[in-house]
Amino acid sequence: MIEKKCFFSLLIAYSRSYLRLSSNWLICFCSRNTAQKQWDETIVLVLGGIARLLRSFFPFLQQLSKFSSGWALLLDFIKNSILNGSKEVALAAINCLQTFVGANCPKVPSCIPTISL
Repeated sequence: MIEKKCFFSLLIAYSRSYLRLSSNWLICFCSRNTAQKQWDETIVLVLGGIARLLRSFFPFLQQLSKFSSGWALLLDFIKNSILNGSKEVALAAINCLQTFVGANCPKVPSCIPTISL
């Protein structure tokens, strides 16, 4: 009995699964802890880190000799993440783009489009 409790405690602690015991049967729902979800979360974290780095160091990175080829690869990765990624990945890619574009574009009021009625 103690071994079963330890086993179930380990399952709960390490898997984030939802467990239900029903007459010696264990039903485990693992839809939130798949390999794809973990990979998506990794991509979300990477995109957030890229956005912070570019927001802080974009002017310095532009001066590098291979900046344009790296920039093209990054924009292609962001585009692919938006078009083919999960909802979480697509949102992170859009936020990444918005973060470093917003931080590094001049804020000129005359560039803001206006609507005349």
